Amino acid sequence: PTTPTTTGSTTVSGSVSAALDMTSPVTSTLITPQGVATFATFKLTNSSSAAAKVTMLKFKRTGISSDSTLNNVYLYSGAARLTDSASVSQGVVNFSDASGLVVVPAMSSVTVSVRADVASGVNGQTLGIMLTDGMTDAGALSGLPISGAEMNFAVAPAGMANANFSATTTIASIDPQNDFVVWQANLNIGNRDALMSSIRFQQVGSVYASDIKNLRFMVDGTQVGAAVDQVDANRFATFSFASPVTVKAGNHTIKLVGDVVAGSGRNLKFSLRRVVDVEITDSQLGVVVTPTVLNGGFVAVEPVNAASINPGTITVTKDTSSPSGNVVLNGSGVTLAKFAIKAAGEELKVENLTFNFQLNGAATSGPKIRAGSIFADGVQIGSQQDISGLALGTQFNLGSSLVIPAGKTVMVEVRADI
Repeated sequence: PTTPTTTGSTTVSGSVSAALDMTSPVTSTLITPQGVATFATFKLTNSSSAAAKVTMLKFKRTGISSDSTLNNVYLYSGAARLTDSASVSQGVVNFSDASGLVVVPAMSSVTVSVRADVASGVNGQTLGIMLTDGMTDAGALSGLPISGAEMNFAVAPAGMANANFSATTTIASIDPQNDFVVWQANLNIGNRDALMSSIRFQQVGSVYASDIKNLRFMVDGTQVGAAVDQVDANRFATFSFASPVTVKAGNHTIKLVGDVVAGSGRNLKFSLRRVVDVEITDSQLGVVVTPTVLNGGFVAVEPVNAASINPGTITVTKDTSSPSGNVVLNGSGVTLAKFAIKAAGEELKVENLTFNFQLNGAATSGPKIRAGSIFADGVQIGSQQDISGLALGTQFNLGSSLVIPAGKTVMVEVRADI
């Protein structure tokens, strides 16, 4: 990227330019109050052969309005929120992050939207957003200043949809398991149907990101949207719906379900932490509804305590591919059985396995099965030995040859000479 230089008080522009995006809203009337209304969308284009990090963006409030017209201001890129909330001070709102607010790929572009919560009682005012200044690690943004359209405000009409959360579920401790409800709450939609376009949860417990897998969002027992493999680097699981989900007026149970594959000795706690982490709109007005909790202001919707994950477990099941029926007489290295062994909660070492066999449906002290061998995923483990028909069977000592990572399944196969 081009290295920015400064002469006196003038900063040389870098390789990233700014323009008003074609999706930026035109002048319209916004309802007050409402959450995360979109005021302007800007397109940042990188003409360099190297990616550029946008480290600072400064905006100016325009129109006939005051700093208190907007309660919280955010930056988004598409459905992804880039920042926590900022406030307008003396007509200006500034976002900065040395590690990058957003990265503009080489020879490409991204969009950045300014969204904000509109305060109550501001009807009659007008407000727009102007991008006045910006910096990247490739220099200053060019093409500035740029103004978005100015918006008008009106009081919300009677009968507008509302959303209220209540009754989260608290769990003391859990065993590692699949399809576990890691978060649950009741959601009441009032007055008329609403549309949910996104919701995101933050994992605030001590488990690692990879400990909880296959996260799914459920409304009244039905999965909505695609599963999320695991939380991201910031510990968020985000569900964005290309076609907003209709949530009918009335009471609903919403859940976050996941597979607890590891984390023994640690704890998990998922939270709907901020009002901006769920986006619900009135189905008729298209206005973002500001949700409440227990009919009051919004607070984090989360269990009181984190759930601790119990020590790891081993599960052994006969695999569906395990042979049955007759075997060839005088066969060598014949597969007699297959077992799926799964570790959950933590990495576990299987130090020994014991096998026996029955002759005509009963244990026997006479014959043995010669040259018994154990294979794990096709690789022999332990030493070869005859398998006894006694009830106590024959123990194969494995040392450290069968260590199963948390959440993984190993196929164990018994072979012998017949």
